Amino acid sequence: LEANPADERASNAPSLLCSCGGETLWLALLESPVVLLAGTADFSAAACGDGSLLVFTRAGRRALPAIRAVSSPIALHAAFDGGSLVVVGAKGDVVVWRGMPLTPRCHLRCDASAVVAGARGALRASFDAAGSPLLSLGSGCFCYRPELQSWLTLTASFSASVYTDTLAADASVTRPAV
Repeated sequence: LEANPADERASNAPSLLCSCGGETLWLALLESPVVLLAGTADFSAAACGDGSLLVFTRAGRRALPAIRAVSSPIALHAAFDGGSLVVVGAKGDVVVWRGMPLTPRCHLRCDASAVVAGARGALRASFDAAGSPLLSLGSGCFCYRPELQSWLTLTASFSASVYTDTLAADASVTRPAV
């Protein structure tokens, strides 16, 4: 696909291109530039500069209209497990969906402002083995527990933790017997 040069708006529009092995699979024209991307083999998600979240099927079709769930997305993660997607906003708002892309439903909405406030460096979102959101920051790793409606501190910049990914590749860690 190619933008029509005679149409000034189309030629300057931000776009999202999906390719494999140099072959273009699909191209989507967007209203705002992409700031974060995440996806699985079944769907792709793009958080845009205007705060919108776009979800695309494997074929590149929009699975639903633009979602406005958080202000200023700063982390985005997709997982195969149940078609899961988590987005984190700059103010600490967190939303988790399941069933992406065809049967989406909000699974969790919570506040991580106490975790995100004052965070330095990059924030990475993911899921733990139970499907709860994990937030990894320079200050540590935190996991949300719905039954407590709270974020648990898994690490506090403790380099020997299994949740810390900053250990050197050749570092050996001895764990105490429990």
